Amino acid sequence: MLHVVILAGGGGTRLWPLSRIHYPKQFLKLLGDYTLLQQTALRVRNLVSPDRQWIVTGKEQEFIVRAQLAALPGFDTLSGNILLEPEPRNTAAAIALAALHILRTDPHAVMVVLPADHWIERNDLFASLLITAAALAEQDMLVMIGIVPDHPATGYGYIQRGNRLPLRLPADVPAQELYQVAQFVEKPSLSAAQAYVDSETYYWNAGIFVWRATTILNEISIYLPRLYDGMQEIASSLADATSAKTVTEVYRRLDAVSIDYGVLEKSQRLLVLPADIGWSDLGEWTTIHRLSPQDERGNVLNGNVVNIDSEKTFVHSNGRVIATIGLQNTVIIDTDDALLICAQDRTQEVKGVVQQLQTRGAMVAYTARTVHRPWGTYTVLEEGPAFKVKRIFVNPGAALSLQLHRHRSEHWVVVSGVAEVINGDQHFILQANQSTYVPAGVTHRLTNSWTEPLEVIEVATGSYLGEDDIVRFDDIYQRTSQ
Repeated sequence: MLHVVILAGGGGTRLWPLSRIHYPKQFLKLLGDYTLLQQTALRVRNLVSPDRQWIVTGKEQEFIVRAQLAALPGFDTLSGNILLEPEPRNTAAAIALAALHILRTDPHAVMVVLPADHWIERNDLFASLLITAAALAEQDMLVMIGIVPDHPATGYGYIQRGNRLPLRLPADVPAQELYQVAQFVEKPSLSAAQAYVDSETYYWNAGIFVWRATTILNEISIYLPRLYDGMQEIASSLADATSAKTVTEVYRRLDAVSIDYGVLEKSQRLLVLPADIGWSDLGEWTTIHRLSPQDERGNVLNGNVVNIDSEKTFVHSNGRVIATIGLQNTVIIDTDDALLICAQDRTQEVKGVVQQLQTRGAMVAYTARTVHRPWGTYTVLEEGPAFKVKRIFVNPGAALSLQLHRHRSEHWVVVSGVAEVINGDQHFILQANQSTYVPAGVTHRLTNSWTEPLEVIEVATGSYLGEDDIVRFDDIYQRTSQ
C-alpha cells in the first residue's frame, strides 16, 4: 500500500521573524486558512487515508503537530503515526526511522516522502505524478520528482537529467516522461542557473521522493552502513518499553547527513520524473510576496498598513500601524519583538541575521514573544532585570506541570475563566479578578478543568527569571524540561 511520510523538522530561518527556530514556518498560516503542515496533509488525503500518513518531527514540536492535525477532519487516527526524533540528524535518519515504523504494519509499503513546508498549485497533476512514481517504486526504483524551473533560482539544488527511459507501467497509471539522473548540482550562481533553465535538461530538487520502504533501507545499508546499523538497533527495541531510550542513544551517535548526499547521489536505482506543478518551497519572503494577492502596484499589505506610493513591497503588520511612503521592492515584517526591513533581492540573507542572533544568544532567534506549550500559550508583556509579566492562556482540560521555581516568585491574577490552583499544601479555585501569590521554592500548579479558556496575568519577581528555573514533579505531557 501507499504511505506518505511528511518531514516536519527544520527551522525556516529565512522567514524570520515570523518563523522562529522553535516554531518554524511549517506551523504558520502563510498562504490561506491552513498552516503549511495542514496543507501538506490535506494535499494527499485523496491518495492515502490519514492513518497512512506519518509525520516525522522533533520531540519538542510533538504537541504542535498533534494540535494542528487534530484540527483537521478525519485526522484523529494519526496519534500513533507521529514519529519523534530526539535531535535533528537531517533527512536520511528521518526517512530511515519512518521506513522502520511503516514496515512493522506493511512489509510491502511504498513511501511518498514530502517536506511539510512546500506550496503546490496544481494538486491534481501532482497526485497523478505520485501514482506514476508509486508504480515505478514497485519495480524497486528510487524516484525523485524534479520540478521544471520557471526562473533561474540560485537558492535551490538542481538535478540534471540523463537518458530518457521507456515507461513500463499498468494501463491505468498515467504516462509521464522518465529519465535517469545524470548528476546533482548544488545551489549555482545566477549565470549558471540561467544556463540550466535555458538548457531545459535541469530540474529543481524539491526533496520529494517515492520508493519502497525495503528498497530505501537496502540502499541505506549499502551507502550509509552506520545509519543502517543504528536503525536496526531501534527496530529491535520498538516492541518494548526501552524504545524511546534506544532512539535517543542511537541518534546521539548518528552523523547528520541528507538522503541526497548520503544515498541518492551514489545509487544506481535513481530516476527523475519532471513535474510542472506550480511548486515552491516558500523559503524566503520574495516567494511569499509573489504567491500572495497583490494590489495594482504589486504591493502585499497585511495588517494595519497605511501606504502612499509604494510599489512591489511586502508589508506584514502584527498589530501596530506601519506607514510606508514611496518604497520600492522592499520587505517589512513587524512582530511583537522584532522588525525586519529588507530589500527584495536580498531576502536570502535573512538566514544570516538569525545566525548572528544565535551567536549573541538572543532568544528572539528561537522563540516569539508568544510561546506555545502543550497546555496553551504564554506571552511576555514586559520584563526587566528582576521582573517579568506574562499573559497565560490555558486551554480547556489542560494543566501546567506540578512544579517549583528556585529563584523566582509568582503572582497570578485570573482575568477570565476559572483556575484550579495548587499552591503548596493548598488546593482551591480562583475566579475572575481573584489572585494568589506563589513564593519561590513552593510547589504549585495551574489547571483549567472547565470548557472555556483560562486567561491569567502572571508577574514573576526574583534574581533569575529564565524558563529553565523549573523543577517538575508531575506533568501530564511527560516533559522533563521547559
